[in-house]
Amino acid sequence: MPSNSTAFTIPPAGFLLLWASGYPNKGIQHLNFHLNSDSGTVLLSSPSGVLVDSIQYLKQKKNISYGRIQDGVLTNRFFIAGTPNASNNTATSYLGFMDEPGFSVPSGFYPSVFDLSLSSPNAAIYYSTDGSQPTTAANTSFNYKNIYNFTGSGVSPMLYKT
Repeated sequence: MPSNSTAFTIPPAGFLLLWASGYPNKGIQHLNFHLNSDSGTVLLSSPSGVLVDSIQYLKQKKNISYGRIQDGVLTNRFFIAGTPNASNNTATSYLGFMDEPGFSVPSGFYPSVFDLSLSSPNAAIYYSTDGSQPTTAANTSFNYKNIYNFTGSGVSPMLYKT
């Protein structure tokens, strides 16, 4: 980035969109370095080298934004919908990412009935078997039966859950 450029002057309460892509040949807003997706620190300094601001970021995911939840607040969050060149003040933010749920049986085709357990270390799992919106109602039980017709072994497995 040109050190004497006024194109990178951020006015008070202003915003500036830069791409840490590592491809400066893509345009003046593309920086000659890229950020580590696992974690890191971004420093913002004045032309004289005085530290103006900084942010330590956590592991990143593709197409998820990370930044301040509100202007002037040091709390950082993840954003599904980025707010380039705008404030995050009204954006919906998230603390982090959920772990993938665990399944007691690997995916695949099975010739007989089996019990399946779902687990998550940091979440409650709610589900429905009829396509309706799951509810948080406690102690609900259901019976679900469905016949799959498929080719192959000539046997139609029955899916059954109580």
